[in-house]
Amino acid sequence: MKRAVYVLRMAYIYAQRVDWLLAGDDGEDNLEERLQMELSELKAKYPSGRFTYKTRKVKYDDECGRYRIINEQ
Repeated sequence: MKRAVYVLRMAYIYAQRVDWLLAGDDGEDNLEERLQMELSELKAKYPSGRFTYKTRKVKYDDECGRYRIINEQ
């Protein structure tokens, strides 16, 4: 969920900047400057810029009728 929130906030920033550009509120020169400023603020809030999770290999188990984690030994 944290990764999804980060990506959605980034998408919001891009959408708002493009909207302001198309509406004529900002020019092309302001677009890049303000975009970089807002993205840097976002990256300051989420320093790594990404959230890592351990990936697990799963397999459907017919006996119990659900997915189970495959033990890698």
